[in-house]
Amino acid sequence: MKAILLIAMFVGVAAYVGAAGADSTEYIELEGVINIMSTTSPTTMPVVTTQEALDAVEEANKILKQAGIRVHVKKVNSNPTSAPVSAGNADGNASLTTQEDTQVRNAGGQELDTVVGKQKGIKFTFVNVPDGGDLQTVGTGVHHRRTVIIKNLPTSQETGTVVAHEMGHALTLSTQMVVATQPTTMMSDPFGHVNDPNNLMNETLTETTTQLTTSQSAEIRKKAKQWGRTVTKFSDAAPTFTMSHGNGGVQDVRGDVPPGLGRADLDTVHAYHCCDEALIELALATTTPFDSGPPS
Repeated sequence: MKAILLIAMFVGVAAYVGAAGADSTEYIELEGVINIMSTTSPTTMPVVTTQEALDAVEEANKILKQAGIRVHVKKVNSNPTSAPVSAGNADGNASLTTQEDTQVRNAGGQELDTVVGKQKGIKFTFVNVPDGGDLQTVGTGVHHRRTVIIKNLPTSQETGTVVAHEMGHALTLSTQMVVATQPTTMMSDPFGHVNDPNNLMNETLTETTTQLTTSQSAEIRKKAKQWGRTVTKFSDAAPTFTMSHGNGGVQDVRGDVPPGLGRADLDTVHAYHCCDEALIELALATTTPFDSGPPS
């Protein structure tokens, strides 16, 4: 994927509609690992700070929300001498040759198998130059390979767009795919790119190249389900909370619970909602199993 490229104008605009799962409380979570390479001459300098890398992934999450996909960062590797970070950077320039690119992806897959699970998760390796033969390239992703390679850009929004774009490649947005059929049929090119300036898979990325079509969202969810897990998120209007055993707890965001309802404890749980509102769901869980002895 190139940072700068002249493209032909595309006649007609693809229809973008809500992706399956985008408005649902159910989404796919991918556990992620971040690798931060360093240049080692004349001094050791990471190519990106940990916070910049985390911010970029969060910006990518904003884009991928339309497809019902989210990355949860589980681990950050920033020690330049550690095995995961030094793989593919023996020369210390954080600029990848073709051979080094292969080393990075192989090491990434091996670490994900250990840290996240066999054939699970996704890895983001931040480097100085993703493709040593082309300084315009700001990221690379390979179909079905769980490691994507990213160059840090001036803003987290720009870098996050690259992260989401390369994830699209890894999650198999591939060659000659039917991206949309309305108002005209739109196909991806031999590299998986789309000739639409608003589409995330356009080869030239800008702040507006963030949209996915219904077909694209459905496609990346297939692979994301294999690499991740399906999670149900409760409405933000009623955020979850925790409490110690026996302490009880009260949550009344709107202040409309009738007086005298009392506090929850080990024996009593209260749930209340008002008037013609939709039914609520109540889920209970304990971090430590209850004593399995006979009931009292």
